[in-house]
Amino acid sequence: MKDDTKQKYFKIYIMYTLAHATEEQIADQLSVCRRTIAKAIKWVTESRMSIPNNQALQIAIDGVRYRMQQLNKDLERQRKKEHPNDNAIIGYQRELKANQELLLKLQSLLVEKVDLTIHEECDIEKLRDKIKKAMTGNN
Repeated sequence: MKDDTKQKYFKIYIMYTLAHATEEQIADQLSVCRRTIAKAIKWVTESRMSIPNNQALQIAIDGVRYRMQQLNKDLERQRKKEHPNDNAIIGYQRELKANQELLLKLQSLLVEKVDLTIHEECDIEKLRDKIKKAMTGNN
């Protein structure tokens, strides 16, 4: 498999697992079809390849930023309606706040590298555990 394809598959997998992006969001952002997304997730899961930590964090950050852009668009659409739904606006604002907090935590992990060096690699499960610990404040 080509390196470009591997990188794309890694990006899809991380956006799906760490950034919790939907298939539609991934398809829109990366201009891929749902079949490619399914193949990427299956390939990364089955191959158990190591993903560089800083690359995984950056992809997760990009996914959260994209989700925030979509939430902002939805919020603006709701506000521009003749009769905006206050509950929907509050919901969008809460989602945006939660995503902003997640983004800040991921960015701090990237900066601090959470005891990881640039050359060190670990599997995605260890990285996910470290991110969850940092997000919950259990250091």
